[in-house]
Amino acid sequence: MHGPGRVGWVARGVWHGTDRHMRLDMEGPMSEWVELVERYMEGCRTRGLAANTLRKIHAELERWTSWLHRRRPRPAPKEVEADMIVRYVQGRGVFRSKATVASVLVTLRGFGEFLVREKVWASNPL
Repeated sequence: MHGPGRVGWVARGVWHGTDRHMRLDMEGPMSEWVELVERYMEGCRTRGLAANTLRKIHAELERWTSWLHRRRPRPAPKEVEADMIVRYVQGRGVFRSKATVASVLVTLRGFGEFLVREKVWASNPL
């Protein structure tokens, strides 16, 4: 359990540590994803989002990154296309409520807007 406002990555060997002390365990395209997620989460903390909201966003982005990590070949951030996002959301929607699917979409849309601002994506497919 993490203290208020602190979010740590500890799952499936993707990230370890806490919000300001992360160690990358991946190389290539996945380390680029990890860095982008770190920066996005820092922006969310700066905006003053509640600790529970930060945990939910972080958990969803971790699931998204883990899902991308299992793709072959592993996509770099610039290589992610709309059909990949659709497949991920469809998989997350199986046996889940509409509210859960909506939450996934909101998180990915926010992260997509961040990727557009960072000039990683030309436009947000969501």
